[in-house]
Amino acid sequence: RKGRLVHIIGKYSGQHDETALYAPLWEVGAKAQGLIIAANIEGINVPEGLVISSELYKRIKDGNINNPRFKRKLIYMLKKYIDEFTGYRFGNPENPLLLSVRSGAVFSMPGVMDTITNVGMTEDIVQYFTQFDEWFAWDCYRRVIHDFAISAYGMDRKIFENLMTQAKDEAGVDLKEKLNGKQMSMLTRKYRYAINKAGYSVPKDPYEQLFYAIIAVYQSWDSPIARNYRRFINLSDDWGTSVIVQRMVFGNLSPNSITGVVHSQYIEYEDVQIVGEYKTRAQGHDIVSGVAKVFPISEQQKLKFARFALYPSMEKAYPGHYATLRDAVTRLRKRWDNDIEVEFTFENEKLYILQIRGMAKHMFDIEELVETPQQLQEYLLGQGLAASGGAVSGRAVFDINRIEIMRMRYPKDKIILIRPETNPEDVIGLQKSDGILTSVGGMTSHAVLQMRRLEKSGVSDFSIMKIVEDENIAVINREQGGKIIIREGDFITIDGNTGHVYLGFHPTRKAHR
Repeated sequence: RKGRLVHIIGKYSGQHDETALYAPLWEVGAKAQGLIIAANIEGINVPEGLVISSELYKRIKDGNINNPRFKRKLIYMLKKYIDEFTGYRFGNPENPLLLSVRSGAVFSMPGVMDTITNVGMTEDIVQYFTQFDEWFAWDCYRRVIHDFAISAYGMDRKIFENLMTQAKDEAGVDLKEKLNGKQMSMLTRKYRYAINKAGYSVPKDPYEQLFYAIIAVYQSWDSPIARNYRRFINLSDDWGTSVIVQRMVFGNLSPNSITGVVHSQYIEYEDVQIVGEYKTRAQGHDIVSGVAKVFPISEQQKLKFARFALYPSMEKAYPGHYATLRDAVTRLRKRWDNDIEVEFTFENEKLYILQIRGMAKHMFDIEELVETPQQLQEYLLGQGLAASGGAVSGRAVFDINRIEIMRMRYPKDKIILIRPETNPEDVIGLQKSDGILTSVGGMTSHAVLQMRRLEKSGVSDFSIMKIVEDENIAVINREQGGKIIIREGDFITIDGNTGHVYLGFHPTRKAHR
């Protein structure tokens, strides 16, 4: 039986009980079903949108994509729905509105499927937004170029990371939000030059952008990365994915705009605490990619994690935002009847919910270090984020393609993959290695979620480590002073339970929980 092609994200009319699901999971996927449920909870704001169901994925054949008739039919169908929920603002240069295009599989696949944001941004429309905030306007344009380059055209993300690093170095700033409007404009033009140089361009027509963004998300279901990931966690290739199209809300709009990810922690007597990470003047990708500097949600986190001690918590710096967020998470947690992870954005003062994911505790056998902390002290390199699992002592590898070579060379030893951060392409490396150590990546990043789901021990946000990829080495500025260089094949030890990283080999044993 064929299902519906389109479902609406918004308020549903009529009477619905507290357990209503509104749309079938197998058509809309877990992410969209969660958004539809949330949109129908009193006091919860969810950006308006629609879900193009997995039914369309099953009907699309390769020949359709370049068929003008198929393209016209899909754009005609989209326009009818999008004009309705945007009030004819999408593609309107006089009062424009942008869209996000995300995947929506039945089971969550964090960071593996493609997302294209700020869809509808063109040369005309960027000029409209510059009258409010030049930095914001060009940052949004930069993002849509970036997303099309990587998701639709398969360009190397390092091209854009290098351009971003160069722009910050030239401006003498450590964060992109410290660039001024003119500098962000120049950076965006360099992005556009890079994509043009590679033989590609972002479509000038907003609906053309939307069409190719949707196709890119559908095609990402069949990418080698997604196929390998599903094989690792035993998901079927036949299900396909839905596509979620929503009105963009902007965590990068102003200094008071915030994006973040938060976890609920049920204490007792209906008391729900929240922990997580946030960033001002950012969009969701900045948080979940693990590449941005993030700050703690609560004061409790600052007491628990030494790395957060000097950073301003949302609870202290933005008490109004914090109270609003905690109230919303409490409402959502009551409906889910389980602890949840929530992606959110404050556009100025207004809170929007972008995703709700039920949290699962990934329990797996882990090991602990045999030596005491006192015995290990002289080998301690520093402390990162205790991301996942327990202790692993093994050989350092910096390149996923070198893992098998190192296993053949050292068949009795474990392998620790060391990366600046983990990208979707690294999922194979995560699976093949015994432990993971990254320079960046917060507790709510996709990289950390993947470590837990793939039952790997790992330490992230080991910020005192700089990886020189051209030389296949890691340089660690030791907390006690002095510089240590780790080369491929050197022994290194990580403890995913404490975040500690040690020089050399140290024996481990099965941990007793």
